[in-house]
Amino acid sequence: MKILDSIRPDRQTVMFSATFPKQMEALARKTLHKPIEVMIGGRSSVCEDVEQNVVILDDDQKYLKLLELLGIYQPQGSVIVFV
Repeated sequence: MKILDSIRPDRQTVMFSATFPKQMEALARKTLHKPIEVMIGGRSSVCEDVEQNVVILDDDQKYLKLLELLGIYQPQGSVIVFV
């Protein structure tokens, strides 16, 4: 809270997230003045147009797998990788 107490009171704070954990929501509600929430879809809804893949690997396999997947998916369009 020390950081938040040091911020100018006339600032604008904007938060964007694909996921918003309950703890983060509680902090936002506690610290923001008159917050406005814009939600597209449900809290646990997944966009049907987005393909999601989860790959769990040992550390020594991750880099080569990343290169492989980028080679496969990059020609199809944009790629987002969460690590």
